[in-house]
Amino acid sequence: MKKLFYFLSFGVLLGTLAMIGCSNDDDDGPTIEEQQINALEGTWTTGGDTNNVRQGTDPGPGDWGNFTMTFTSGGQVSVNGESTEVNVFDFSSTTYTVSGDRADQFQIEIGDDVLSVAVTSATAIVITFTLDDANQAIGRTKSVNGLWTFNLTRSQ
Repeated sequence: MKKLFYFLSFGVLLGTLAMIGCSNDDDDGPTIEEQQINALEGTWTTGGDTNNVRQGTDPGPGDWGNFTMTFTSGGQVSVNGESTEVNVFDFSSTTYTVSGDRADQFQIEIGDDVLSVAVTSATAIVITFTLDDANQAIGRTKSVNGLWTFNLTRSQ
């Protein structure tokens, strides 16, 4: 009888361990990276307001009223309507990657450039970056180096 009790106890223990080992630990929700890409996907614009682009605390030089930035879920990025007076983006690469551990604040890497993104709502993001390029200048007097802020709204 004792042997039967031990065998049954061993069987129950083995069954319990098997059930614990088979638990579903997979999270069915999107990963942080997927949430970041979902937040970016679409076309973003200044909304016709050139004041939505800032260099430091001043309006960004040039006309940014028609500026759009489009991100695809496949990792492609394109820019249209960049000011003809100043070129702040180096798009020798048209692919982007995201990084960071939050879905509402993360980084985008485009070539050698790293842009910070703050998602303020489903239809608004703020992109910031610091331009530090000795070759960037407007004419001979005004540098475009420094902190740039783009307040963008989703147009699509």
